[in-house]
Amino acid sequence: MPTTQKIFGLGRPTPGVSWDDIVPVMQTEAAHVWSLYEQDVMRDAWLRTDALGTVYVLEADPSQASRLLAAQPMAQHGLVDFEVVPVGPFTPLSLMFGTQPRPITAAARPAAGEHPSTRVLALDGQRNEVAIEDLAPHLADEATHAWSLWKAGIVRESYLRTDRAGVALVLEVAGLSEARAVLSDLPVVRAGLIDFEYMSLATFTGFDALFEGSLDDTPEPLADPTQNPDRSHCP
Repeated sequence: MPTTQKIFGLGRPTPGVSWDDIVPVMQTEAAHVWSLYEQDVMRDAWLRTDALGTVYVLEADPSQASRLLAAQPMAQHGLVDFEVVPVGPFTPLSLMFGTQPRPITAAARPAAGEHPSTRVLALDGQRNEVAIEDLAPHLADEATHAWSLWKAGIVRESYLRTDRAGVALVLEVAGLSEARAVLSDLPVVRAGLIDFEYMSLATFTGFDALFEGSLDDTPEPLADPTQNPDRSHCP
């Protein structure tokens, strides 16, 4: 397994939790997120637009990340459970070094004409019985496809998971439908070894709750990101 570079902290609401339940805790959640930025641990923070939830990106070891995420106010109030996904470098690209007779062609976008304005985290939903030995025969072709998506500006980040065999990809696409379309042709997907969970991401607007006033004040209501009309193109 590669060395861990980052941690994706996937915040999923507990059953029955709504946006209205989350809003009263958003101020203190945002304050904790900001404190982790200042501690040089938090690298990025996103709100999901396809479903309620957050995605935090941390630089920490998995045990430290688990402790920090468990201390977040949303988790302390029982509103969110965090899944810790450690990732490292996408080493299969090295399988192509010195092997290509000509440059790899950039992938074509299936949704021509749509502006790529949505960031999507595609996290593998690998079947439990699949091992790295099953993935190995496909990794060279997988790297070729991944690089063609990089050249097209579709895949912006790619990682191998360090807790088990699997991948995590960050895409810039027109919406979830384009993300599904471009990844459906990956060799490991066509071989039935991996399915992806797709998370449409938007800016972590929780900081608005801090800008509106002190932690002792009542902030202005925050908009539910899953109801943002500007994201209506994300099916």
